[in-house]
Amino acid sequence: MEGSGLQGRCAVISIVATFRKPDGEIEKDFSYHEPISEAREAAEEDAHRYGWEFLSVEVVEEVQ
Repeated sequence: MEGSGLQGRCAVISIVATFRKPDGEIEKDFSYHEPISEAREAAEEDAHRYGWEFLSVEVVEEVQ
């Protein structure tokens, strides 16, 4: 059978927020499950709460 080559595989779409901690370490958090606009707001609030710098929120697709 012809196809895209993804037979038996699936794509997992996640929202990942990226932060910079005070020591310069980059932290990626995959725990956000809200729509992207709400995830950004939640991530900005989390950054403020933990004293981290908010860098970005993005959608990541991983084929498994």
